[in-house]
Amino acid sequence: MLTISFVRVAAGRVSGTLAPYADPETGAKLFTTFEGRIGGDTIAGSYTTHVAGAGGGAADTQTGEWTVMRRKP
Repeated sequence: MLTISFVRVAAGRVSGTLAPYADPETGAKLFTTFEGRIGGDTIAGSYTTHVAGAGGGAADTQTGEWTVMRRKP
């Protein structure tokens, strides 16, 4: 399970940081930040994950996109 350690919502935007977690394949410590836009029942954005102690090159960083939608009862 991933834990959000910080989240900020302002002016239709959301940003935050996940608590550090272990890569399930290598055990390396990972740090992830995310940001997105709120629109109606959807929040969509991007994330960036860095490997702890790595040199900071492209191989040490992963980026991607995410989307969540509110379910109505």
